[in-house]
Amino acid sequence: AGESDTHRQQHGFIQDDGAQIYYERAGAGRPLVMLHGHLLDSGQWDDQVAAWSPHYQVIRYDARGFGQSTLPPVPFAYHEDLHALLQHLGIEHAYLMGCSGGGATIIDFAVTYPTIVDALILVGTGVSGYQPAGPPPPLMLAMLEARQRDAIDQAVELSLQALTDGPRRTSQQVNPVARERTRAMTAHLFARPAVPEAVPQLLE
Repeated sequence: AGESDTHRQQHGFIQDDGAQIYYERAGAGRPLVMLHGHLLDSGQWDDQVAAWSPHYQVIRYDARGFGQSTLPPVPFAYHEDLHALLQHLGIEHAYLMGCSGGGATIIDFAVTYPTIVDALILVGTGVSGYQPAGPPPPLMLAMLEARQRDAIDQAVELSLQALTDGPRRTSQQVNPVARERTRAMTAHLFARPAVPEAVPQLLE
């Protein structure tokens, strides 16, 4: 891990059940752990780290299989990776903020380890194991079909239209810097090879 006393920043990897999990920590004070959406990586939180690290000990990490974190061919649970990271950092209590798939992770974590969680901040969150009724939206179906054809650029653009722009905005109405950062993170994810044996385990 690298560390700077001037900016109180730290980054590195932990080993958890065969995976290398990349994390960053900045600032001091009450721990605030931020979990990204599951088409992105911890770069989602660049602006928030800058804004909140003067007031909190801000921790973000790449979930297993995203960003710089690896995805070995073994079953796993996202919330257990979070628990391993907090143990590694010596954190006994934390505020947890999660977006989309990261939100599902912190809900599972709170159910499993309620005494560690001081607050949940849910941002457009998912729920682990939820199965929506009816067929997926057409843009999502088109994105999945493009991924199956390895048409990465097309799949990324469809993902941006479906999940970043949303159904009631055009791409011109979205912050162009945020949209392009999202494009880069999603393209990195879609270019990773699939690991069929690495199956996330859901809570019973």
